Amino acid sequence: MRSRHVRGDEPCALPTLWHTVLRRTARRAPMRRPALEPQYPPALPLVMNAQEFGLPLDKLRDFMLRDPPRSCEPVYSADAPGMTGFDDPLPGIAYGQRLAARIGRLLSRPACRFSHAFTWRAARGASMRAHRDLPEYDVTMSIPLILDGVDRWPLWWEQPNGGRGEWAGTPGTVLIVEGRQRLHGRGEFQGTRSVVLLLHWTAPAVLWPGFLDEGARRGLAAAGPRLDPGSAPGRALLDRCLALARSVVPHSVKSEAVVYGDPARASAAVEASGGRGAAFVALLDGRAALTLDGADGAPDTVALQPGDGVAFPAATRGCRLRWLEAGRGKALVGRTRWAPFGA
Repeated sequence: MRSRHVRGDEPCALPTLWHTVLRRTARRAPMRRPALEPQYPPALPLVMNAQEFGLPLDKLRDFMLRDPPRSCEPVYSADAPGMTGFDDPLPGIAYGQRLAARIGRLLSRPACRFSHAFTWRAARGASMRAHRDLPEYDVTMSIPLILDGVDRWPLWWEQPNGGRGEWAGTPGTVLIVEGRQRLHGRGEFQGTRSVVLLLHWTAPAVLWPGFLDEGARRGLAAAGPRLDPGSAPGRALLDRCLALARSVVPHSVKSEAVVYGDPARASAAVEASGGRGAAFVALLDGRAALTLDGADGAPDTVALQPGDGVAFPAATRGCRLRWLEAGRGKALVGRTRWAPFGA
């Protein structure tokens, strides 16, 4: 018996024996790590459709128009003349907490926690001056709810090469950006009314599964402790480490790295890096756990398998690396400098 053709979002009314076999095979198939894309982890900023996150835009619009003036104290900022803000609207808190795990998976940030929700309301003539977000806002989702009188109100952000990126800011789309790392703002608003919901998460660490293949790990384990930037293999690996570092600090330059077999020395090396650059750890052998103090003081732990790489801002405190297998472990630990526009 043949099954009728249906759309991908409809259940098949008459499943065939072949469909049943496929389902059972998929159920027994072992879980595999996703294949790495050339630009993995995903590069930010990222523009996506609001429907992909299950956001009920109509209900959010109704709430933001009706309740914030009654339930939230207004907030005014010198960085946003002509705009009125409202802290922690209830739907924002609910969806921020609900989406934390999804954002963590999407951006490969294993320690992603909801931090704050905020609503901006703007009238004609309002603007947002160039600024960076607060330290506890690692990742921000901007959700336009209302835009009256104009088709777009662009938000711009700085690029590592000194240029500018831009998003139209039209309802129905969302922007995911690292506002803490990138200077951003908006020009003068020419419409009559705009309402934007902002969701903030603290998620300092970016995990890159399979960052180093087996050949690279063996070569590093056999080579000297410090990577030689003058050699072709050393330069190639440091460039790869720089790409990982830029996933958390876009203006990272000039990476350097050392191989450690002692977790205490590896932790001390990361703690000593400091500054506005990035730090990174790539596990060469054994299994390990990397613990970092979050912006709110709560510790975040990232589990590492051989070959995994993780990057985070060098200013992150409380770095503790420990081997999970007694007497076995080796890690590549490094850092980058921070220089806007590649200076």
